[in-house]
Amino acid sequence: MFEIAFNEIFLIMVIALVVVGPERLPAMARKAGALMGKMRRFVTNVKQDIDKEIKADELKQIMQDQADSVGIHDIIEETRESFEKAEADYNQDQPKNENEKLVNEALAKQDKLANKSSEKTTEPLNTSLEKDQAKSNSSHS
Repeated sequence: MFEIAFNEIFLIMVIALVVVGPERLPAMARKAGALMGKMRRFVTNVKQDIDKEIKADELKQIMQDQADSVGIHDIIEETRESFEKAEADYNQDQPKNENEKLVNEALAKQDKLANKSSEKTTEPLNTSLEKDQAKSNSSHS
């Protein structure tokens, strides 16, 4: 605000002593001190109110920015939908009963055997199904 030097305070005190008189000067000094205290508290309260309003406006702006952006709930929902789709695809690929499971295991074993034998030889490996077909063809002839 404004600065008051010691010389200025001394000059004000001398003028107040001459104008008011020595008997009323202490009472006036108390009133002046009380008024100064009230004025400082008022200014401090006004500053605090202004700071609170500025912070409230900043908070409103942050909340508005977050409301405008993609919310965490949207991200969670999108992730949940992706997970459910992946789970449904996985369950669809799984065998429904014990027979399908056994068939899938047998096919996997045949693939492994075929891969191993094709690495050793270039001739294709006859599977049991092909052998059965060959036997049935030879017996019918």
